[in-house]
Amino acid sequence: MTFEEGSDFPGSSDQDRRLEKLAIDAVLRRATAEAYQFLPVRLQDQNGRLLWAPAAHACHSNVERWIKISPGHKRVRGFLLQGPLFSFWRVLAHSLVQVEDGSLVEITPQEGNQLQPFVKHAGTDDEFEEFADRVKLIVRPPKGFEPDPE
Repeated sequence: MTFEEGSDFPGSSDQDRRLEKLAIDAVLRRATAEAYQFLPVRLQDQNGRLLWAPAAHACHSNVERWIKISPGHKRVRGFLLQGPLFSFWRVLAHSLVQVEDGSLVEITPQEGNQLQPFVKHAGTDDEFEEFADRVKLIVRPPKGFEPDPE
């Protein structure tokens, strides 16, 4: 499969190189991964009827909707890190909720029960949105990069 056919590997454009740099930077900062926990949330009316529940694979819109109804909470942008697998890392744009006490919670339903390492985005909102449009990248960090022992 070529990049143009939908591969999530970076291509050779300036944009691809910028996004690859963001992804590799997130992997290199994996030691700064944030602690967070899953918090199942639902909105119900006074009669207990379900008004809204977060959808799987929709973290950005889930968080936006949640912070609109919970003014004391904030959106935290970052990356989920999956790997290494054969020296490659899968880096996904992701959003979490920061609650009043500063702790981070995952409100988006996850497949399985294992939370992936989450590294906060260190750049601008525009950079994050550009990466989020791509959703994920699979990258191989530079030579000399040693993954954590498992």
